[in-house]
Amino acid sequence: SSSAFRIASAWLAECLKHHTYCNTPVALEAQLPTRVIDVGSVEGCNDVCLLETEGRMVGSYMALSHCWGGNSHVQTTITTLPAYVSKIGLNALPKTFAGAIRTARQFGIRYLWIDSLCIIQDSPDDWESEASQMGAYYRNALVTISAAHGSNSDAGLFVKRDSLSTQPYLKPLPLYSRSWVLQEQLLSPRTLTYGKSGISWRCQTMRFDERAPLAMKTDDFIKDKPDNHCSPTSDHFTHDWGRLVQDYTSRGMTRQTDKLVAISGIASIISSLKSLEYAAGIWNGSHEMFVQGLLWSASKRGPRLLDVAPSWSWASIECEVLW
Repeated sequence: SSSAFRIASAWLAECLKHHTYCNTPVALEAQLPTRVIDVGSVEGCNDVCLLETEGRMVGSYMALSHCWGGNSHVQTTITTLPAYVSKIGLNALPKTFAGAIRTARQFGIRYLWIDSLCIIQDSPDDWESEASQMGAYYRNALVTISAAHGSNSDAGLFVKRDSLSTQPYLKPLPLYSRSWVLQEQLLSPRTLTYGKSGISWRCQTMRFDERAPLAMKTDDFIKDKPDNHCSPTSDHFTHDWGRLVQDYTSRGMTRQTDKLVAISGIASIISSLKSLEYAAGIWNGSHEMFVQGLLWSASKRGPRLLDVAPSWSWASIECEVLW
């Protein structure tokens, strides 16, 4: 609805104008991903196109965090790439993608990054190259649109609801059951979430929710919940990392070969902040840290993934791990 778009736009404006901590140099002028969807303007036609930037363009873009699946199998392949560069029919897209395009247009943001459309799905070389940059893509996005309530791409962003009977939604949202989404949650500087009963906002300074109009500082929200974040400056870094990996491995993953790739964005940023050596999910900043990193256990007997990681790594077993 127009009112929902207005309140979300107000949250972004508040962040950009008043949140000093959020406004890094890449907030408005980031290097665009290798490919983005050019959504045109709010008043534009229904067709959009795939734009190949070759890493030579800067600007603002939004990213979509969503669950894969559904009846619509629109994705970029070696065959469809030339056609999509010319035009992508909006009517051919699944509801979640179409909703994300509409949201970007309403915000006046011309570019949008969606993994299944911006990565060539049947090209191993392109997938390997782009997957290694996904952490940076979410980190540099102006806003990440989180399709939290949808279990697949056909669910859409927008839900019809009775605004007079809206209740807090306590059940786990489908999106947050996916392993790939953890780094999207942690690395995105601003996230606009479409839930079952409303929209909410999280940036590095504040949290907003249309059901609770008073803002809450992010630091106040997380200070009593140490399980929710991993602090690279903490004296208990290994324990924080262990809790993060436990969360990560408790989620679902379609391809177990992605196990280390889907957390590599987080690891890369921590490594640069703390100057630690990292190998196969284990940190080696000292003898004690390395030994603590090996003190994981499997929650149950599961298949070994020795083609993914060595046997001493938690990534070598297909189940939730504990420290």
